[in-house]
Formats: sequence, C-alpha cells, structure tokens
Amino acid sequence: MRLSISNIEQKSGTWLLYIILAGLTARVLCSYFVYGFIGFDEYFNGIEPAGYKLFVDRSYHFLKTERTPLLFYTDYLMFYLFHELVGITSPVNIIRFSMMLFGFFSIISVVAAYKTSLTLGENKKISLAVAAVVSLYFIMPYMHTRLMIESISSIFVVAGFYYFAKARMGIKVSVNMFLSSVLMGVACMYRFQDGILLVALFIIAVYYGKRKGFVFFAAGGLTALLLQIALDYFTFGGFLTSLTGYIIHQYRTIGVYDKQYWFNFILLFVALGLPPAFLVTIPAAVKGGMKHAFMGLPFLMFVLLHSFSPHKEDRFMFPVIPVFLMLMVFGLNDICAYCKKKSFSGLYKFSVGCFICLNIILLLPSISSPTVANIIEPAVYAVSQPDYKGYVSDSPVIPKFFLKFKGKIKQIKKLKWKKYLCSRAARSVNYVHSIYPPEKTGITEVPALCNVRIQYIGNFKSGYIDRFFAFVNPEHNYRRANGYLFKIIH
Repeated sequence: MRLSISNIEQKSGTWLLYIILAGLTARVLCSYFVYGFIGFDEYFNGIEPAGYKLFVDRSYHFLKTERTPLLFYTDYLMFYLFHELVGITSPVNIIRFSMMLFGFFSIISVVAAYKTSLTLGENKKISLAVAAVVSLYFIMPYMHTRLMIESISSIFVVAGFYYFAKARMGIKVSVNMFLSSVLMGVACMYRFQDGILLVALFIIAVYYGKRKGFVFFAAGGLTALLLQIALDYFTFGGFLTSLTGYIIHQYRTIGVYDKQYWFNFILLFVALGLPPAFLVTIPAAVKGGMKHAFMGLPFLMFVLLHSFSPHKEDRFMFPVIPVFLMLMVFGLNDICAYCKKKSFSGLYKFSVGCFICLNIILLLPSISSPTVANIIEPAVYAVSQPDYKGYVSDSPVIPKFFLKFKGKIKQIKKLKWKKYLCSRAARSVNYVHSIYPPEKTGITEVPALCNVRIQYIGNFKSGYIDRFFAFVNPEHNYRRANGYLFKIIH
C-alpha cells in the first residue's frame, strides 16, 4: 500500500515515523547552523559555568543561589559526555552536539502529543496533525535545541499532560496522576514559574477526583518537591535555597526591568497563529481549550498570570507553546464545521493553506540563521590564532566558554576604549572586539594618540534574522548585529 493522504488512517504509524524523522532532521540542521544562545540566562546560568567546570576546575560548584542549578548540571553532563567520552575538544562542536542530543530528547514531546490526542478520542488524522505541529511548527526545532530552562521544561509539560489525559479518561488513574504530577514537578525544577501549571492541574484533579486521584497527584508533586530539596542541599547545603533565593531576587529586581504592556503575551500567541491564518487558528485554539479544559485552563492561567508581571520576554511562554499548538489542532474540526455551516468554507481553506505555507517559509530561516554569531565567531577566531594571549570586548556577553577561558579576558564599556588601549593594562591582551562601528568607539584613533599599532581583522556579522531585528529595533537588538575584531600588535 503506497503512502498517501487517502490511507493515512491505515498507515498512521508510518506517517508518524516520517513526522519524527522530519523533526529530527530540522533539529540536527538547527543545531549545526544555529548554535548560539538567545539570552543571558541561557549562557550565564548554564553554558558558561558548565564550561568552566569542564575546561578549568572540575571541583567547581554552581554558586548562583537565586537560580536553579539543574540547568548547570544538565549542560555539564552533556558537555562532559562529548568532551571526555567522545573526544570533542572544540567548544563550538560541544555545543552543537549537545543541542543535537537535546533535539533528539525533545521528540518525546512529539510522541506524547500524538498519544495525548489519541487518548482523548481524537481521530488519527487530527493526532498526526498534532504531532506534525509539535515536531515541525517553525519555532519548534529552534526552541527544542536551545539549552535553556524554558525549552527543556516544555518537554516535561507535554509529557505531564499526556499522563493527566490518561487519568482523565479513567486509565490507571492513580498511577497516571502520580506520573503526571512528577513530570510537571520536574518542569518546575527547571523553571519555577511552571508551578502555575502544576497548581492548575491539582485544582482540576480535585474537581474530577472521583477516585481520589488527586491524592496521587499531590504525592507526585511532593516527590518532585523532595527532589528539589535534595538538589538544593547537594548544591548549596541549604533547604530550598534556589527557590527562596529566586523569589527574593525577583522581589528585589522587579523594578529594574523594562515594563511592557500587559497584553504582550496575548499578542505573541496571536502572532503565532500566523496572520492571516489566525482568523481560523486562534478561534480553533479557543475551541480546543474549551473542548479539553484540563489543558485549556492551565494554559490560560499560565498566560494571564505571566501577563501581570512587568517583565516580559517571549521565551517565558516557551513551556506552553506546544500546548497552544495542540489546542489549535484540537479545535480545527469544530471551526471547519462552523465555517461550512456559515458558508465560510473558502475562508477556512485559505487560512489553513496560509498557515502551512507560512510555516514552511518561516521554518527555513529559523533553522539556518545563526544567533549572536557576531559575539561567538570573533572569539572562536581569536582563540584559534597561535599568538592569542588575551581578549577584550564591549559586548554585554563575553563568550568565555568559546574562548575556553584562556588568556586575559576583559569586558569594557564603549566609551572607555581610548583610555584602556593607551594604558599598560592593554599589553595583556592582543585581540579587541566591539559590537559598535569604529567611528563610535574611537578604536581606530588610538594609534595616533599613544603609538599603539592596531590591525583591523574584519566584521563578523550575525545571522540575517538577528540583523533584521537589530534593524527593526536597534535600541534593544543592536548588540546582535555586528562584531568588529581588531588585533593589537605589540
């Protein structure tokens, strides 16, 4: 029997395999080409301390009591695997293979999403569509290769909903309630705010708890809490040190961050519906949330409670983006039936067609455009030179991991270049990196001021997506566009 849309019900297993293979391919390509990091937390709380332990001091322990140490341990285990057991020495390739490994692990969420759909009584076509969006929606390969807490926790969130769905349908209620809560608890261990989902599901478990399944759900949550207590005691020697430290840190710094509009996250999900397809996809997500309220209500609570926080970043929604995509597909049949009833079939077909086409168009750049290459590649070039002895930069992130922590590494402010390069301290470094053009830093004026020879090496530009956002919003994204590298000739 040949594979075609008409025999999708009979060959669902083969179709699922192709969806998984396509998702893996996208994740491997994304890991190779887009090996940079998104934000500071991903780098400073995971990559850099794990790299320091790997390259410099094996006795090093994670010291940031206001952050979960779980990301640090996860990164270090992957780095150690590829460095010590496989023999990879390049930091770039260690990152690439670690991202690939995480990408393979993320396929769990694709299978869990597919099985959740079947468990809830959806047909195989809908279930395969659910698997397809979790696997190949344009942001998913990128998201599921980032070494960040939001991305990792999203996998456990989807798996947790799968076991809750089984319990909801009366399948081994006690066991599945327990497993659901443990998995959601692990998601919370990576990102504490995911506790919103855990609390929401507990309330739902109590509401539906005919067989007292909520008791087992509570037991699963307690198990995750004990794991967090053990992790904090092992790392810091205290009781829930990272959780209490995080709460105190957030309280003290809440006024430091820029304040965004309360509806920013709502606009994000509207955008993820892909205009103009959102005329169908957003109503479908609403319908799907009403149809399967045990997923819709926690998702809604998560978005709304985050909306009250003055500090908002798109990555904060990563844990529930797969849930949003699942709800969207769950509601498609109902929206299709409504459109037929109201003689809007053309609008439905147009919107679905736009969604598929736009997703394909957006998928290609999302898995091929490097992030912060303007910061990483100059460092990789500099440390690979035989005469390298030190590196100074005005970037907000000095990629010490990619420099393998070698030589003198210093961060400097943009307006301090002339003073620094003319000082004795500059003799300890020989590579100079700036994210600003030379006319704004005055680096090229130094030779005439203090008889220092400086050679311009080149501009290491970031990927075209980074450069596009730097062009659209230079105030917040300029640091992602250019990387000017110079060499001091002593």
